Amino acid sequence: TMATFQLSFAASILIYFIYGAMSETTAPNIVFIMADDLGWGNLGFHNPKNPQISTPNMDNLVMNEGLELMRHYVSKDSMPTRSSFQSGRLPIHVNTDRNDVFDPLYGLPSSMTTIATKLRDSQYSYNTHMVGKWDCGFATYSQLPTRRGYDTFYGYLSNDIDYYSKKIIPRADGGNLCGNDGTSTDETDTTMYDLWDNEEPVYTLDDAQYSEYSFSKRVIDIIDEYGSDSTPNPFFLMYSSHLPHSPLQLPQDYVNEYMMNGDGISENDEDYCTARNEYIYPNIIDPTHDNDIIGQDFQCRQLLQAQVNLLDKIIGDIVDKLKSNNLWDNTLLFITTDNGGSLELDSTAGNNYPLRGGKYSELEGGIRATTFISGGYLPESRRGQKEYGLTHISDWYRTFCEMLGIDATDYMAVDAGNPDVDGYNIW
Repeated sequence: TMATFQLSFAASILIYFIYGAMSETTAPNIVFIMADDLGWGNLGFHNPKNPQISTPNMDNLVMNEGLELMRHYVSKDSMPTRSSFQSGRLPIHVNTDRNDVFDPLYGLPSSMTTIATKLRDSQYSYNTHMVGKWDCGFATYSQLPTRRGYDTFYGYLSNDIDYYSKKIIPRADGGNLCGNDGTSTDETDTTMYDLWDNEEPVYTLDDAQYSEYSFSKRVIDIIDEYGSDSTPNPFFLMYSSHLPHSPLQLPQDYVNEYMMNGDGISENDEDYCTARNEYIYPNIIDPTHDNDIIGQDFQCRQLLQAQVNLLDKIIGDIVDKLKSNNLWDNTLLFITTDNGGSLELDSTAGNNYPLRGGKYSELEGGIRATTFISGGYLPESRRGQKEYGLTHISDWYRTFCEMLGIDATDYMAVDAGNPDVDGYNIW
């Protein structure tokens, strides 16, 4: 069938680009960056005529130093994609019930071995690190990232938090995960804060600190632990960014640099997202709008794009750090997204042009993910190219395993009566 041919073709092209690199004597470091609700049309290499887009780092990685996977598919929503990546299963074989995150059955089944565990327990003894969004279950300690194969974790466990307060974002109906109806302003109410360092909540929270800056700093700090004079073990680092997920919030320095100087401002924007966004950053007065608090009147598409542009800057910093630490030549860098850009105009304003649909949709705009591979471990002959063979987020589990000579079979899950790994080896 055509689908079988496309899968075989995808496998063959990736076999080609990895085969030469694996003649190296050391296993590569793997840096896997997953954006949150990144739209196909929010990137310069897909939408070069949009003046608001400024993504020079990702543009360069794709066009000069990377291999873009043009038909890489994910789920239409966050948790199924993330569970699929961690487990190597199609979402239908992972519990994807989103009704109650406090249900112990929410998220990854306990018998399923994660990719982090496979790499850590391999002959290469990978050091494994997770930073950012988990969203694969947290009703019990056994579901935490540090119990699922990661040596370290710094981030949040739920689907969405405020970038400043670190509170879990209330549901669209006004309530939150702990049952508050959303009307209480009492600081003693049941609103949840969600920021964790390994298995401990972060008790001292700075509500003036932009959370993504904290996450990116932790990523840089982890990379700084490695280099020519550090541990010989390779590392697997998953940076699960919050950007550009709602709420449409930005750090003050970036607002001053990008938003307030007129760069890329469109007169044909919309402000429906004010319905579920209280501010761009807290307690800031905008003298150009009758001293209103910023966030009561702003252009939503511009804000969303500014978040993507900020993500690009962070990715550039990560690449620079890998290079300055002499790690780039032995690193594979993967960048993708959990689903397409969100088109929920009451909270955000993603752009999936020219694809139809968005997050929560099974059309291309919802499930066809911007994805590319880079790093010095990628042979020069494959850089700056595009590939159209079909790939899926679940494929990376088996691919990473067999790339390294690790048996991808999940014996513990099979013994428990759960499906084995679904993904194809696209090595």
